[in-house]
Amino acid sequence: MVLAEENDLANKQELMNWSKGCFYKSDGRKIDEDLGAKVWDFCMEIDAEAQRMHCCLSKQDKTIYTVEDFYVDRLPEFLEKFSMSDRDDATAIFNSFFNYQRLNFGWDIAKVPFESYIKYKDIDGGDAFMPKGARSLISAIASRFRSKERIKVGVEVVTVNWEDGGVKIRCSSGDTYRAKCAVVTVSLGYLKKHHQTFFYPPVSHEKYLAIDRIAFGVVNKIFLEYDPPFWSKDTPLDSVRLAWDNKELVITDHKSQWFKRIFCIDAVRFNPNCLCVWISCHEGLHVETVPDEEISETCTMVLRQFLGDPTIPYPCKVIRSTWGTNKYTLGSYSCMGLRSDASHFNILAEPLKDSNGQLRVLFAGEATHAAFNGTMHGARESGVREATRLLRQFGTDPRKSECFIRDLVVLNEVY
Repeated sequence: MVLAEENDLANKQELMNWSKGCFYKSDGRKIDEDLGAKVWDFCMEIDAEAQRMHCCLSKQDKTIYTVEDFYVDRLPEFLEKFSMSDRDDATAIFNSFFNYQRLNFGWDIAKVPFESYIKYKDIDGGDAFMPKGARSLISAIASRFRSKERIKVGVEVVTVNWEDGGVKIRCSSGDTYRAKCAVVTVSLGYLKKHHQTFFYPPVSHEKYLAIDRIAFGVVNKIFLEYDPPFWSKDTPLDSVRLAWDNKELVITDHKSQWFKRIFCIDAVRFNPNCLCVWISCHEGLHVETVPDEEISETCTMVLRQFLGDPTIPYPCKVIRSTWGTNKYTLGSYSCMGLRSDASHFNILAEPLKDSNGQLRVLFAGEATHAAFNGTMHGARESGVREATRLLRQFGTDPRKSECFIRDLVVLNEVY
């Protein structure tokens, strides 16, 4: 029996697929494109430098050194690379980079320890874009499944009983399923809320601490549909990146100022009538509860203000993701929090064994990968890890079951 996670990991992959885009100030002025590209390249260099470090920086007062601390410390040196006349614009772009990093982590970077950079690893090959979305990949793989009747979609699992003798899965419908093992890939957000009633016997105290302390943030998209669009092939709109001044970016009330957490507004590939607004953190969660009319009004206000065009029309339709309030996800993806470290991801990944030492419940999903948490490839690798563990448990050579492993992994993560 496989329990599955439907998480917005595709968000994070898409974050790195942007065109260069342009930066705009709140007075409607477009920042010089060459300056914007130069500043952004420097931001990426600082980001790469952070990932190359092998020791954790610290503050003199011994409190936890955060990702935000690192960038704030680098800002004076960063600004010296630019003339005095360009420094205000460079600072505004740096502020935009802060919102970009909030999307990257899905969490307030003032609450992300710098240690999270040290454990992260880059992989070769770049990112892939799937025109029809991640579900099209899953559908293609599922079409090769021989026993399709054994795939249960839309079935809510309420308890996993893993006492001696096997695993019993109970569903909200009253149906039960028995198996030798279960692979649980529900989101960390779901585990945070339900782990005490979801498992019987309960998980260990160490696993409880891992569930509790790993951070699980929110990243959302707002799609704005126009009929007709106010841009065209002659006047294209690729990526509008909002470059706030220091005072403007301060948020005193996230409910009324949620728009300040928007990083950019993008044209949507393969959908020429739509724009996509990227937003994260508490403000991203609040957006899930805001009426469509307020989203339409606010996003139009932002577009008119930053593009300097008061004639930009209201969208005819608003669609937004709801990863934070969806009862099966309760967030988007994980990252290290102030109370966690890399060991917590490994502890979360550890399987549950009965009193005889037999594997009963295995854990997969992005939050169980210490190096690649928060990514689709991390989710996939965790599935390969647990599929390999199962094959070895039942005396099967994983090298002869590569196709089975690939199929099991992707299906775990989406269904």
